[in-house]
Amino acid sequence: MNFAVTATPRVIELYLSAGVPHRIQFRRPRGEGISASLIAARASFAALYTNLQPLLPNDFAWQGEFYIPQDSEIEGGTGYTGPGSIVGAQDPADYTGVMKVTATTFTARSSGANTKLEVFGVFWDPADVDGPAANAKVDAGESPEVAAAIADLNTSAQTHAIDGTTAFFHPYATVKSNDKLLKLVRRGLIS
Repeated sequence: MNFAVTATPRVIELYLSAGVPHRIQFRRPRGEGISASLIAARASFAALYTNLQPLLPNDFAWQGEFYIPQDSEIEGGTGYTGPGSIVGAQDPADYTGVMKVTATTFTARSSGANTKLEVFGVFWDPADVDGPAANAKVDAGESPEVAAAIADLNTSAQTHAIDGTTAFFHPYATVKSNDKLLKLVRRGLIS
């Protein structure tokens, strides 16, 4: 079950990153048809992950897609398994359990609401105390991958917030472990 507010249509992509399954949700404007929603969301997802490709694990794989109509909570599979050309450059063996459950979050603002896209499996070396993610915030000027992802997300104008209006991304990404998934790491269920 999806607990997101149902006001707008949503496209959810499923993916595997560093051995852990994840999902990312993309909102579309009210009234947009399923075909247009899927085309726009797929293009934005592909652009986001293509820009982050050098920082993703080499086991990165799309696993499926769901579409949820506006005012509904019913997820319907589409049969699409994603662009096969996105293969990361990082060895999953180099990821700690905490790194596997750490999200790189791109936050955006529309005319009346905030939205975000969380990407798991982006490799930020925790041992690099001077690295771009050392302070848990990666400014666009610190990482060409983050800068390119933000530029593509803003240029495509394909991301919408809960109010259904176009959202534009801030010039940074934040880096933080997911508390729920971190509990699974601590219990040894993700290693």
